[in-house]
Amino acid sequence: MMHAREDPSSQPKYSHPYWYARVIKIFHVLAWDNSTLDSTYRMFPVLWICWFGQGEERPRGAINPRHLDRVGFVSETDETDMYGFIDPEDVIRACHLIPAFKDGYTTDLPLESLAHRNRTELPDDNDDYAYFYVNW
Repeated sequence: MMHAREDPSSQPKYSHPYWYARVIKIFHVLAWDNSTLDSTYRMFPVLWICWFGQGEERPRGAINPRHLDRVGFVSETDETDMYGFIDPEDVIRACHLIPAFKDGYTTDLPLESLAHRNRTELPDDNDDYAYFYVNW
């Protein structure tokens, strides 16, 4: 869970204040840091994530106290990249994703996708839930 980096003036009347993602892997990258006078190699932590998009047709406004936010995987047809890397310092907090059982499964993710849950442990399980409720 992280703050949305959208420009509110370019968005519809209601814009959601948060972005959600599933952490796939945590990496420590050894990279050249030239931000200081003594440029040296430094270890940078990064999170490899799979983005979630808003999954409901209701207005995207301030947090509704009566409903949990609903998110789903970003598909290949969306304008947003499905995967990305983020700085762990941009993460506000972890949140609990509750599967939306009534919406069933999705097969929109590529079969070789690492976003699937427990892919190596359950080779016959090619589906993941279509939507999740965000409980934070």
